Amino acid sequence: MPTLAQITSSAGGDDTFAGGSIGKVSVGRNVATSTIGAGLSTTNAILKDSVDTIHGGVASAIAGLIVEGTADNASYFAAEKFGAAPTIGGIKPDLTTDIRFLVS
Repeated sequence: MPTLAQITSSAGGDDTFAGGSIGKVSVGRNVATSTIGAGLSTTNAILKDSVDTIHGGVASAIAGLIVEGTADNASYFAAEKFGAAPTIGGIKPDLTTDIRFLVS
């Protein structure tokens, strides 16, 4: 799988980031090594580090996130706001401490 740097480089390096919203996301099984982000931005080629930010304020929202199975620690869910509390395997994770989430 190509890295973000490889994708950006091959696309001309002129990518821009902006606010955005995502409706309800429902996954019937497991989530592995995946990123779902509304307004997610990075200044380097690495996601899930200290320079990731959310653009667009509360307009950058995910209406709902339900994962019926598991979501590994390599997965990343990012938004300024989640309309409904996300659930993974029937459990509502603590968005302030769970490493899979970025909520600014």
